[in-house]
Amino acid sequence: MRGAFQIARLFDIPVRVHWSFFLLPLFIAWSNQRQGSTWNDTAWSFLFLAALFVCVVLHEFGHILMARRFGVGTKDIILSPIGGIARLYSLPEKPGQEFQVALAGPMVNVVIAALLGPLAWWFWKDELYVILAAFFESPQAGGEPSGSFLDYFIPGLFLLNIALAVFNLLPAFPMDGGRIFRALLSYRFTRLKATRIAARVGQVVAVLLTVYSFQQGSYLSSLIGVFIFFMAQMEYRNVKTDHALSTLLVGEVFDRGYSGLTLSDTLERALALSLEKRELDFLVFQEDGDWVGVLTSQQLARASREPALRLRPVKEFYKPVWAGLTPTDTLKAAMERFYYTGSPLLPVFEGKEIIGTVSSERLTQGLKTLFRNKADA
Repeated sequence: MRGAFQIARLFDIPVRVHWSFFLLPLFIAWSNQRQGSTWNDTAWSFLFLAALFVCVVLHEFGHILMARRFGVGTKDIILSPIGGIARLYSLPEKPGQEFQVALAGPMVNVVIAALLGPLAWWFWKDELYVILAAFFESPQAGGEPSGSFLDYFIPGLFLLNIALAVFNLLPAFPMDGGRIFRALLSYRFTRLKATRIAARVGQVVAVLLTVYSFQQGSYLSSLIGVFIFFMAQMEYRNVKTDHALSTLLVGEVFDRGYSGLTLSDTLERALALSLEKRELDFLVFQEDGDWVGVLTSQQLARASREPALRLRPVKEFYKPVWAGLTPTDTLKAAMERFYYTGSPLLPVFEGKEIIGTVSSERLTQGLKTLFRNKADA
């Protein structure tokens, strides 16, 4: 994601922070100063925010570690002002697996609340009552707030973890509760229909959340409601596209003709071949004919700008690639293969023989044509 940078790496998963996250501490500092809070309390507010986002990261790792049990990898975790998101390479399509992955995150917050609950009750019972009374707008029940921000640290963290668990379990797809709802629907309906129903219900919940939050003056919650509304529609479109991709095969879109280079060929030969064949990316082979990777258009463009590179061998610039495709692979599998390898071009194998290639650009154009033809029909 653009604008995000890595701050940690846990369980071999990068944890990144989006630049907009830092608007939160700025808002907290501004709000505390308006209310006349001390700098000491503001510092504790920052520490509380950090502790809260540690809980958010643990929530995301609940999803990640459960997904890992089912063979699903994770690209990274992104933290933003409205929470965190674990970007999985894919989602389990079996309802039971999706149910467990979706439920794992909120259950982490339940466990954290269970650990903090006894401390909050035995040592900060009065502060706990004050926070609850303020939430339910009943000052008489809990008395006036007193003491420093530190007094409310553990009770606040305890209650917020309960709130995170409850909020995430709302049936507002694509939140955790919405994914649980879809998993349950998938036992009776197809995944596409289950997603459509879950998305529509999620949008209704999002509208209700937005209206209620706006009336209560909670503009951040209103923004989250709007975000959920559009994300539900986007998720449904993605699943609809995945469904279409699962019914189309590589054999319908691949190119049979291709040009190849060897590791000992020069970039000058590659440039000449590119002009002659009007090709941008090339398969690269060893001298004995075994395929080893791809020479990309970016490297050719660099060679065209720097003449000194043109006499250098391809082996210094090619991108090693570990997997190709077959004509019977679905386009969904092809898209995932492009994503994993990071290559703009993949060979198509029939047995051990390469019979053609598919470029990511060609695949995208083919998909647009297929979808356009479907729409016209």
